[in-house]
Amino acid sequence: MKYVTNRQSARVDWLTVTDRQSHHVFMTVTAFKASSDQLRDIRRNVPAAIALLAAVVVFLVAETVAAAAWKNPAYSYTDDFVSDLGVPGPAVNFKGHIVHSPLAAVLNAGFVLNGVLVIVAAVLLLRTRGQGRLARWQLRLVIGYGLGLFIAASFPESPAWRFPLHAVGASLIMTCGNVATFLTGRLGARLGLPTWLARAFMVLGAVGVIAFLLVQVDATVVDSSALPPNIGTLERLAAYPLIATELVVGIALLVDSARLRRRNPAMALT
Repeated sequence: MKYVTNRQSARVDWLTVTDRQSHHVFMTVTAFKASSDQLRDIRRNVPAAIALLAAVVVFLVAETVAAAAWKNPAYSYTDDFVSDLGVPGPAVNFKGHIVHSPLAAVLNAGFVLNGVLVIVAAVLLLRTRGQGRLARWQLRLVIGYGLGLFIAASFPESPAWRFPLHAVGASLIMTCGNVATFLTGRLGARLGLPTWLARAFMVLGAVGVIAFLLVQVDATVVDSSALPPNIGTLERLAAYPLIATELVVGIALLVDSARLRRRNPAMALT
């Protein structure tokens, strides 16, 4: 009986080692399958993050450079629109504001590049097939945001015949971009976001949409012949949440990628 017990014990030990190996393989495969079922493709964290962070840098540099070149009078971040920086010469009077951007091409190129980079990041990162209506709409809205930037850059607000087309582009930027930001928060659990960050995105998107609607009221309903004071500040409350979202998502993707590498080196595919 003692001999049999030892053989059984040895067999149990051997099976235990095998089970551990099998369990490790099973858990690794299961982890990959679980990640493939999510809305976000974690294998593409890093390239998507690079695209988003590059989009932020491109926009901020383009805006800063174009604004610095605006002289006599100096460009005002509080009283002038962002789009004013994309209007080339000669100088025109737009609703009481003298508009002339010597480096309009820089701002317009920044618009286009920002839109392209954000779309690239979304295509890399989002896996919408089988993920429901909201997930599909999120990708569509991001594409609409990029399309709006292209239209706004291609048709500056002056001369007058271009303004309706520019308004379409600006509306796509603000509405599609901010609603996409809101949906990022709404889909936060499926994107792997912490609850506080998902709620922050929802707040940013809501603030952006409300600010854009207020801009339309101030610029067209209150007094359509002149722009009210601080209209630039109000517009930036609609525009800057989009840039903030790109920045935060880019950083969060890099942090998540580093965490995955530390937790399981075999999954360091990002």
